[in-house]
Amino acid sequence: MDGDNVKVEIIQEPGEESKVAEMKGVQSMPLSEVLEYSKSAELGIADMVEIDELNPASLLYNLRNRYKMANMQIYTYVGPILLVLNPFKAIPGLNDDTNRLRYVEIVKHP
Repeated sequence: MDGDNVKVEIIQEPGEESKVAEMKGVQSMPLSEVLEYSKSAELGIADMVEIDELNPASLLYNLRNRYKMANMQIYTYVGPILLVLNPFKAIPGLNDDTNRLRYVEIVKHP
């Protein structure tokens, strides 16, 4: 904390190119603009209705964890809404018949 501001460090992961290079490092921003993510988002929850504190920070953190830590899971639900994360690359087995039929069954029998 720094008065009414909070210091936030934006870390770039090794080997990744930053999309917002000017924001790398320590930034000071108003506390009102900083949202806490939910600890449950660390688990990479498949249906975000189960997250105890759903806000933009938790949503983005959960999507990141499902993609990075859960074997490139790009499909995440928020109740009946399906969010799809664009990986900007081909994912082997993603569009095979087994996965396609799995999602068809989920839609038919929620």
